[in-house]
Amino acid sequence: MICFEVRINDEPTLIAGDSEISVLTAILTHVPRRSELELTVGGLISSFDLGNEHLRWHDRPLQVGDVVQLRIVESERASEPTQRIKDDPELVERSRRRYYEGLKKQYEGETGA
Repeated sequence: MICFEVRINDEPTLIAGDSEISVLTAILTHVPRRSELELTVGGLISSFDLGNEHLRWHDRPLQVGDVVQLRIVESERASEPTQRIKDDPELVERSRRRYYEGLKKQYEGETGA
């Protein structure tokens, strides 16, 4: 399977990936206004029957001078994610309904015109 090999400074290397992964991401973010500098490595396992599961390997702040290495590799094994969060079906349905109602209000007006 395709994985991301991630190393920060001299820390141990981790392999992010999963045989059932639908999306794998590595995001380096800098927001000067909030002095934010961080690395997020995560993924999504999407299943119509079982819902979505969000995986996280890294979600950590960085600082100037840190060395971040990212390599795309083929690997049979991956590091265990630090987080696995399954979607709550009721929360997902409420969010979809709220989004739908907002679009309906925007495009049809409050009276349903």
